[in-house]
Amino acid sequence: MDIKVYHTLHKDAVKIRKEVFMEEQGFHDEFDETDENAVHLVLYIDQIPAATCRFFPEQTQGEYIVGRIAVEKEFRGKHLGSRILSAAESEIRNSGGSTVRLHAQQQARPFYEKQGYTIFGEPDFDEDCPHIWMKKELKKQMNRTVRSVFIYHLILVGVSFLYILWKSAGNAGLTGVDAFSEQMLKYAMDKAGLLSLAGTAAGLLYMAVRYRKTKDIRHMLHEKKTMTIQVFLGAFCVFMSCQVLFAAASSLAELLLNPFGYTLSKAAESASAVSTTFSMFFYSTLAGPIAEELVFRGYIMRRLLPFGKEFAIVISAVLFGLIHGNFLQGSFAMGAGLVLGYIAVEYSMKWSLVIHILNNLVFSDLMGRMSEMMAEPLKSVFTCGVPAAFFITAVLILFLNREKIKKWRKNNRIGKRYCLYAFTSVWMILFIIMEVMTAMNGVSKI
Repeated sequence: MDIKVYHTLHKDAVKIRKEVFMEEQGFHDEFDETDENAVHLVLYIDQIPAATCRFFPEQTQGEYIVGRIAVEKEFRGKHLGSRILSAAESEIRNSGGSTVRLHAQQQARPFYEKQGYTIFGEPDFDEDCPHIWMKKELKKQMNRTVRSVFIYHLILVGVSFLYILWKSAGNAGLTGVDAFSEQMLKYAMDKAGLLSLAGTAAGLLYMAVRYRKTKDIRHMLHEKKTMTIQVFLGAFCVFMSCQVLFAAASSLAELLLNPFGYTLSKAAESASAVSTTFSMFFYSTLAGPIAEELVFRGYIMRRLLPFGKEFAIVISAVLFGLIHGNFLQGSFAMGAGLVLGYIAVEYSMKWSLVIHILNNLVFSDLMGRMSEMMAEPLKSVFTCGVPAAFFITAVLILFLNREKIKKWRKNNRIGKRYCLYAFTSVWMILFIIMEVMTAMNGVSKI
C-alpha cells in the first residue's frame, strides 16, 4: 500500500471519483474550481489506484475541509477509507491545522463517527442526496479522553479516601497528627485489596456509563489478524524485556538522588511487592489487569485510534504509565503499554489481556514469591538472569523484524503536531501534575 500526495488534480483521482460518484452514485457536478487549489491524495494497492480524497484550507485559521473520499468497489471492506482519511488528517496537522470539517453523506455518517467526527449544523442536500456537516477537533477530543482517565483515577483513589474518612469518625480520641495518620494508614493497608477491587469496580462503572453508546470494547476485542504462537511468544518476550527499564530507572534514580541524601527504595519496594492477602492477589493478578486493559486498550485507545495507530499506542501507554503514580513502576508500565497497545490494535485486546494476566500472575507474583524463598547468590542470579534473558531475546526479535517495524511506522507515523496538542491539553497537564505529586511519595531520605 502506498499513498501519494498531489498538489494538482491527478488523473488517478479523476478516474476513481468518476467511477464512484458519477457512474455508481449518479452525481453530475463532481468536479469544481476547488480542485485547482486543493491537495489530492491517492492510495495505491500494488500500483493500482484504489482510493482518493482531497483537502483544502478554510478562511478560519487552522480549519481545513476534507472531501471527495472515495474507494473503488473491488477494494472496499479493507479499511482503505479510514487509511486515506487518516493520511489526509496527518497532512493537515503537519500544515498547522487543528480542526477538520467534512460534508458527509448521511449514509456514511457511522463511518465518520468511528473516525472521531461529530455532527454540527443542520442536514442539507447536495444534488438531492442528504448530507450532514461533521468536524473533528484534536485538542478537544484529547481533553475529553484524558479527562475520562483523570476522573477514573479519582474514583479509584476516592473509594479508599472515603473509607478512611468513615473510619476516622470512630477515632476521634486519637491525639497527635502522627498517631492519627499512622492509624489511618493501617486501615488502608489492611483493606488494600478490597478497596482496590471496590475502586476498580466503581471506576469501570463510570467508564461503561461514560461510553455506553459506543462499541469500543467490542471493536478492540475483534480479531484483526490471526494470532500465531510465534507472534505471541515474540510479543511476550518484548513485553517482559521492559523489566530492564524498571531496573535501569531504579539504578539511574539512585545515582541521581543518593548524592543529595534521597532514595527511591520505597518506590521500588512498593512496585515489586507481592500480595499478602487473597483479595490483593485476586486484584493484582486478575481484576487489575482486566480493568486496565478495558480502560487503556479498550475505551481510551479506541478514542485515540482515529488520530492514527502509533499516536493511539504511544499516548495510551503514557497515560497507562502515569496512572501507576510510581516513577519506577511507571517506566515499566509505559514500555509494557507500547507492546500491549500494538497487540490490541493489530490483533485483538483479548491477546493483550492474556499477556497482561500472565505477567502479573506468573512473573510478578508467583516468581516474586519464589525469589523470596531463595538464598544468595541464587536469588540474584534468578532476579537478574530472567529479565536479562528476555531482554537479549527481545533485542534479537526486534533486530530481525527491523524492516517490518520501519514499514509499519512509516504507514502509521504520528503527525508532527499531534503530540504537541496532546501534551498541552489542559486535562493532560492536570493529570501529569497529579501523578507526579503521587509518585513523589516514593521519594524518601536515606
